[in-house]
Amino acid sequence: KPVIYRHTRTHNSINRQTFSTGDADDKGQFAPYNKKTVSLRDKWHLYIAIPDTSPIVIDTIKSLLKTIGCMGYGGAKTRGLGKFDVEDIVPYTPTPHTKSNAYITLAPHVAQTGYNTQHCYYKPFTRFGKMGDVGASMGNVFKSPILMINTGAIITPKSFDKQTTYIGRGVGGVDDNGKGRLSATIPQTIHQGYTPVIPVYMEQTP
Repeated sequence: KPVIYRHTRTHNSINRQTFSTGDADDKGQFAPYNKKTVSLRDKWHLYIAIPDTSPIVIDTIKSLLKTIGCMGYGGAKTRGLGKFDVEDIVPYTPTPHTKSNAYITLAPHVAQTGYNTQHCYYKPFTRFGKMGDVGASMGNVFKSPILMINTGAIITPKSFDKQTTYIGRGVGGVDDNGKGRLSATIPQTIHQGYTPVIPVYMEQTP
């Protein structure tokens, strides 16, 4: 059976004035609607780059991931989606190509300096987000958009190191004027734009 399972879920919006899905006068804006959903039907692998693989660190990560899995992960967790369980965590060190000269990324990331742009192949996208938890009730909930590089990019650095396990950079925080770069509500907000990488060999032409 296929690993990816596509199905349709029915949703509706509530009219907060009438506490119902509305009637004919609403012109259908609160009527039920269908939305396509993609789920993983079977087991899948998650790669995490960490500098310390001691048993206590592995156990802590496993416990944290199990907690996230019980609560649900992602924007649809309030609808019961995004739940998962962790069976095991196995240390893994990829064997790089003997002529490795680039990295393939395993997650979206924010570009850093030091790329050989003539030999980088990627698809950019803009990530939009909003504040959660207490930030959702503190005024403007929307974050500033972030330009990112999508998963599966080939990044060639000017100085290659096959021991590198992640690339990218964090963005946000407070600017010189004391204003938040990502959030006006919580100025200290940051986005960790890092990705694990695996060394690969890319044939390059001048």
